[in-house]
Amino acid sequence: MSCLGAFGAFLVLVDVSHNNWDFNHFLGNAQYFITPVANLPSLHAIKSYYAFPNEASPEDLSEVAVFMMNHSLSTAVDHDGSHYLITAGSYAILDAANDICGDLVHTYPLRNVADSLSGTIRLATVSDKLEYVRGNLF
Repeated sequence: MSCLGAFGAFLVLVDVSHNNWDFNHFLGNAQYFITPVANLPSLHAIKSYYAFPNEASPEDLSEVAVFMMNHSLSTAVDHDGSHYLITAGSYAILDAANDICGDLVHTYPLRNVADSLSGTIRLATVSDKLEYVRGNLF
């Protein structure tokens, strides 16, 4: 019976150490998601840092989308302990429905090129829609 108890205690220790969201968040399991916006606390800051096409810019977003973007950005940069960034693995983009690279194909006005670092132009696009990449919404 003591072997079974020791094995159970071992399983609990493994679960606590490997299934700890704070620990996974600290290790940077999904920190690469916020890398493009890590120092940009609001949608206003993003508009001045990235070049957006006329037909897919933050000015084209609905009020709810602007609220959601600002909330997501402030949550990502705050690190207040109430939200965690974790991943569930990586998945190959196997069809055109999951390939978002085509969304970047637009004509971009270059208003903020003088503010960019050493001539680098950072392209971005926004859309007023929900994306279901994997799983359920609720």
